[in-house]
Amino acid sequence: MNRTVNYKEQTDETLVALTLMRDEAAFEELVIRHRKAALLMAKTVTRNIHTAEDAVQDAFLCAWQRLDTLKDTAKFGHWVCRIAKYRAINLAKRYKDYIPFDEVETYLADQAEDITGYYDDKLETELLRSCVEKLSEKIGTVIRLHYFEGLSVSDIAIKMNLAEGTVKSRLSAGRDQIRKELGYVDKNNKHETLVEAVMRRVEEFKEWRLKNSKMGFEEDYKDVLSQVESLPDSEKKFYAMADVLKLGYWYLSDGKTDEMRAKLKEAAIKGNNKEVLALCIGFGKDKYSGKEKVEYVYNTVIPELLKYDIPGEVAYHHYWLGYDYFQAKDYDNARKEFALALETGAENPLYIALTKSTLEGLDGVGELLSDRSKFLLECTAEELILRGNKLYFSQQPGFDRRYMDVPSYVKWAGSAFWIASRADGLILDETMKAGDSVTDSAGKITLTCVSTDATVSTACGDFHGCVEMHTYNPIRDRYPAPIFVAWYKPNIGLVAFGWKEQDGEVFGKITLREYEVCGGHGWIPLCAGNFWSYTAEELEYEHTFRTTVTATADNKAYLSYRYYVIGTPFDENSWRDNLLYARNNYYSDHVALDVSAYHDRAVALAQTPWEKKVAEVSRNVMNRIFQSDTDANPDAKQEGVWNFLTYCPVTKVGEKITVSSGDRTYEFEWKNTRNGCFATLINFIYDILQNGLGALWDPAWLEYADRDEEFQFHRPARWDQGKEFIGYGRVYSGETVTTTLGTFENCLRIRARTSQNESPGITYQNTDKDYYFAPGIGLVRIITYVTSYEDIRIYDLVSYKGTGEGYMPIEDGMERHYKYLNEKQPNVHGGTSYYYVKDDEGKLVILGDQLGMMDVEKKKEE
Repeated sequence: MNRTVNYKEQTDETLVALTLMRDEAAFEELVIRHRKAALLMAKTVTRNIHTAEDAVQDAFLCAWQRLDTLKDTAKFGHWVCRIAKYRAINLAKRYKDYIPFDEVETYLADQAEDITGYYDDKLETELLRSCVEKLSEKIGTVIRLHYFEGLSVSDIAIKMNLAEGTVKSRLSAGRDQIRKELGYVDKNNKHETLVEAVMRRVEEFKEWRLKNSKMGFEEDYKDVLSQVESLPDSEKKFYAMADVLKLGYWYLSDGKTDEMRAKLKEAAIKGNNKEVLALCIGFGKDKYSGKEKVEYVYNTVIPELLKYDIPGEVAYHHYWLGYDYFQAKDYDNARKEFALALETGAENPLYIALTKSTLEGLDGVGELLSDRSKFLLECTAEELILRGNKLYFSQQPGFDRRYMDVPSYVKWAGSAFWIASRADGLILDETMKAGDSVTDSAGKITLTCVSTDATVSTACGDFHGCVEMHTYNPIRDRYPAPIFVAWYKPNIGLVAFGWKEQDGEVFGKITLREYEVCGGHGWIPLCAGNFWSYTAEELEYEHTFRTTVTATADNKAYLSYRYYVIGTPFDENSWRDNLLYARNNYYSDHVALDVSAYHDRAVALAQTPWEKKVAEVSRNVMNRIFQSDTDANPDAKQEGVWNFLTYCPVTKVGEKITVSSGDRTYEFEWKNTRNGCFATLINFIYDILQNGLGALWDPAWLEYADRDEEFQFHRPARWDQGKEFIGYGRVYSGETVTTTLGTFENCLRIRARTSQNESPGITYQNTDKDYYFAPGIGLVRIITYVTSYEDIRIYDLVSYKGTGEGYMPIEDGMERHYKYLNEKQPNVHGGTSYYYVKDDEGKLVILGDQLGMMDVEKKKEE
């Protein structure tokens, strides 16, 4: 485009034509020429300059996107003023009718004027009540009570049993989300160009990365991507497009496709977006393992990174090759790769921090790496982002190895800042006062300032005037307790942290043992060279936990974490030591290893019924994994697809029976993603039943027997970005079912279905099912309807041990064995065995042996 054109001398008609030819400067002249008139038009509606500016900003952005719909290009000024007017009407009407925000005035213009042929306002149908309905239940309830029902903050706090600070936080979060939904723009950027407006929109969109809830992501993604695509081609455009596509790649359910990868790489190259391009260059690496992977990185990945001048990412690949060598216990080559990561990481401060922590951790554990001694090693790095008075958690690459049994609070000690930041990445906000809370975008997790004048006793003295913060996370089975407690001493840093129940005392406390602060300020002073060392007060083993600020740049800080615990030597006469050694060493570099000698020893040493059953089932599953790994055993007749050992404690409340995720110390798994098969994925029979209907058995289901009515089960999605899960059940009594084991009379059948899919990874569970319960036995048949009621997969009870009362008896010593009926898929073998056994503390546990196999020869013939 010839930039010598004097745009001020051109008519609107000419400027529109030039704009349609992708001349952005021509459109900017149209904005300058008609902005004042559009602003006056909008202000006559809103009687408020800020709301009018919002309307005008959106009007010009919409005009740019829909310019090709303007019939009479000479009337651009008239057209954009009409858009501004109707956009202002939308804003004023929505705010006035439903939420009395202060800036909305009483004037509403006549909307009867026909603008057909000028502007089709897609936002006209976005009424505010629909915006409120999109909020999470917690935030939406507070918004409705305050604005629709007129309750005060204190009234809501009493009604909902919340702190007033929490109510205020949810009101603020709700207003922000509604403003965004209604298309409000930043009032501080009144004169930004179209490109600047879109780039700002992209930066706002990138905040999705920090949010727990991904509700609404897809809609926002499509909107932002369309705005970027509407810009004239430039490096800036494609740079932004690569950023947007990258988030789509990670968070869209169907994002990880070859088509998306190609599109992502093309945009990254055109936009010189090196961060995204580095991601694309590494896509093919995971197809390889062992020597092939090393060769691919050295011969393909690294040369391409250097070709596009991305040397910092070379350190990333050297580090993870070192990790693969570490996994294979090739410590010499591991150290060589880690050293190369240091040499090449000058432009990658995060991986400099990670490599330093890893080498220090290896030195700390030392000779224990080469024998069977028990130790825990965690090597990570963290990137923290400072925005004004707020500190956010960004990322934490690294790894851990746990070759010993330690309390759960010790396992999580190296992730203190990540756990503290569960409310959309926010670790702390130094403007918070005692009683203030913020709630995450999913409405599930809260970060609360409990006190700003706490006293904390630590291994290196008492600290007064500390800030006490609580992070409440309801995902109970993942953490030692639902509340994470952290204490910060201003200008010193994190001095202690621990866990507590809702009304309990803090336990698992980890406190400051040594520190050095040579610069920085605030609740966590971030200056290169600052370090903090901690001690776990209740841990008897030798341990070291140290974090160091290795670098700061551009409001970011990079922290190196080194954490290890040294236990007692391996005891070859210990049932537990042999069992856990096998569990922790059954594979290396994605290849199964033969650890049968340790399992055999555990079986021989087992004394109690619980020890014997755990060792026996663990050995069976582990041996099957090794024998069916075609990399370890090329002549294997069957290849493992989906083999697990699960450990689930049973809870009975009255006659209702549920299971929970228990001590994962004994659990392990082997998934062959190359040969996934739906029939084997659904062998988690008890888990899927409970996840879909809320229990293994609930006597309340009987109330719906033979009624033309469904019962419902609601729960939050198991993944933060998922929607609320709703299961439905219809109950039929007196059924007869014939299985491979025989005919069962007077069965109860429950037809289960779900209202929607959950997050990626577990959607295979959300299909209609029929569960048949036989009196005295329990589940005897499970039918899964894959795509229709003709396309089915069946698991039958093929043998069992023990009977009892009711439709789902569960008692110590019982066994239930299920098998996939595979007439349509003779090469697929699925099964599940459940063993009911009391542990040594008298707690009833269900051990699950989930089997998923495919015939190697028949699979190859297909």
